[in-house]
Amino acid sequence: MGNLTRMARGESSGRGAIARAAPRALLAVLAISVPVVSATAQQQARESAGAAQQEPARLELGGAILAAGDQASYLRTLALLDSTREIPWSIQPFTAALERRLAAPAGDGTTSPWAGRFTGSSATIQLLRPDVLAIHNSALPVGANDGVLWAGRGSTIAAQAGVRAQWGRVRLQLAPIIFRAANADFDLLPNGQADPWLFRDPRRPTQIDLPQRFGSDPYTRVDLGDSFIDVEAFGVAAGFSTARLSWGPAREYPLVQSVNAGGFPHIFIGTAAPVNVGIGTLHVRHIAGRMEQSDWSPIQTGPLHRFHVGFVASFAPSFVPGLEVGGMRVMNVRWHEGTPSLSQLTRPFQGVINDQIGDINKNDENQFASLFLRFSPRASGFEAYAEWAREDFSGNWRWLAMQPDDLGGLTLGVAHAFRSDDGNLHTLRAELVTAEIGHHERLGRTLNQPIPLYWHVRTRQGMTNRGQILGAAAAYGGAGATLAYDRYTANGRLTIALERFLIGDWSQTLGPIGGVPQPEVRYGARAELLRFRGDADWSLQLGPSWTLNHLLVPGHDVFNLNAQLRWRGW
Repeated sequence: MGNLTRMARGESSGRGAIARAAPRALLAVLAISVPVVSATAQQQARESAGAAQQEPARLELGGAILAAGDQASYLRTLALLDSTREIPWSIQPFTAALERRLAAPAGDGTTSPWAGRFTGSSATIQLLRPDVLAIHNSALPVGANDGVLWAGRGSTIAAQAGVRAQWGRVRLQLAPIIFRAANADFDLLPNGQADPWLFRDPRRPTQIDLPQRFGSDPYTRVDLGDSFIDVEAFGVAAGFSTARLSWGPAREYPLVQSVNAGGFPHIFIGTAAPVNVGIGTLHVRHIAGRMEQSDWSPIQTGPLHRFHVGFVASFAPSFVPGLEVGGMRVMNVRWHEGTPSLSQLTRPFQGVINDQIGDINKNDENQFASLFLRFSPRASGFEAYAEWAREDFSGNWRWLAMQPDDLGGLTLGVAHAFRSDDGNLHTLRAELVTAEIGHHERLGRTLNQPIPLYWHVRTRQGMTNRGQILGAAAAYGGAGATLAYDRYTANGRLTIALERFLIGDWSQTLGPIGGVPQPEVRYGARAELLRFRGDADWSLQLGPSWTLNHLLVPGHDVFNLNAQLRWRGW
């Protein structure tokens, strides 16, 4: 309770600092963005003013399109088949301008199965659709990419609701969420820590805020969820948000910013829509916010929060139709009292080499960067994409050239969409990520001290928010793969998926070898059925999985059934 109290005291002052920093941040990044967007600002303003307001009324919350959610996945399938919906998919959530493009009728005149769920709304204020979700894990905590939720063993109940409003170019959405996880007992992998820190991560218990279990009591949280306020004008979108983020082209395993840990309080500014820069179009976004920690974080005194700043850019060259390339860079630094400085707000644009001189790339910064590309020939129904990410902390350019894969990870994906004779949409997709621990010779590191992604020595919460990985959970020193099929009909959606995760191959107590010949690996299947019933919808998901060599014990296999039931109304 003491830690919770300290966090509560810091909440007000931290958010106040961000609020005070907002004008400076907006001006700083506006100075970078305005030269890019000025050429087409007037044209985009006319488009924004003249376009019909197309807010999805009967999908998900009925407000803004959620990053990596049901609507986004469906619209991505449509975009593969209809070139008029071609937009950057590597910066989510979408701006209002891009939402209008996505919700517009198909350019080829065809109708889509879910067309009836999208309706134009001129209401200034309207209630969001309530969302109630029940999850049950029979033996182990199994789940990823479910936002702020942490579904432990046993039953978890979550509810989300709120209101949205729009006044001209200003949008407001309040969508708080509350959940309670029974957090029933299960065996933990020993980490060498005494109670209560035995719940910490088994690999780096003092260098990452990633609990195996969130204590021994039921775990309850109230969060602002997918809330935001934004404004669009002259080709620029800016605002404040706590909504989930997804950067890069990956569907399941974004390596830097994903929906796995949910959103966090941040200000943002960027282009409202891709702007013409002569040889193609450019879409950018800059954020600055605050990361929180769990009660089982390695940090228990001093600053308990971190300042998080990041920049992402997506470029579509006009000479290669269907190609999208880009990159991102994010920084996690220890929170300091007062308003963030202009230098801190613009850190993603500063040096990329740890020269140990001045204020560039200090050891107390946890830096991460990635490059990505996506190729989808127009109206072909096909896409292929990749993201390569690494800890952005190279000692010099020569080392970066010799071992660019040091402390790195790679995501590869491919998808094919097609429309059957009955008008239904189908998607076959496959995606894999690998970030397995290599030799890591840098600074004399050997297999005696293997180093997974996302952890850090100085910023000892690692790349996490409230105890969950910001990127791909499977990439924390492991690997993952998903093979899935989606079918979209006028009645809803059917998804069938097969999954594999390399969970771990060493622990703090067992070491990298420790006499254990086999790693802990999980194989799973997932079937989800979404059905529309009037203005409401229901979904049922069943996900059996088998965890082999649980707790790194050869032959100790555990079966788990993950069952989910969801209702979203009006």
